[in-house]
Amino acid sequence: MAEHYPIADGKNADGKNADGNNTDGNNTDGNEYRLELPAILDIAVASQLQEALLARRGAPLVVRGAAVQRLGAQCVQILLAARNAWAADNHMFRLVDGSEELFATLALLGVAPESLNAVPGGAA
Repeated sequence: MAEHYPIADGKNADGKNADGNNTDGNNTDGNEYRLELPAILDIAVASQLQEALLARRGAPLVVRGAAVQRLGAQCVQILLAARNAWAADNHMFRLVDGSEELFATLALLGVAPESLNAVPGGAA
């Protein structure tokens, strides 16, 4: 049975991410949110992914995919829907540091990695 890890916000023990920015989820300083994807993104964590994304709506978001080992179609759909929501809100949504497994699954599903990025003004 696969292990499922919680969706992480990318912060260190001091409450800041690797860049030193606050990642407490409140985003009161106008910086972008960061979301660290877990190793397993399948139907069992799809609702957690959706909740984590919704909690960060309303500000730019960087989603880091370095740890992803398995990616299910349901979570790809959630990420694509989130990208559309961020674009509609005129906020940046960016996938960074994707693992080989993440990119291989996207290719298998016919999803271009750049289609998961949105920038203010509507350009991708």
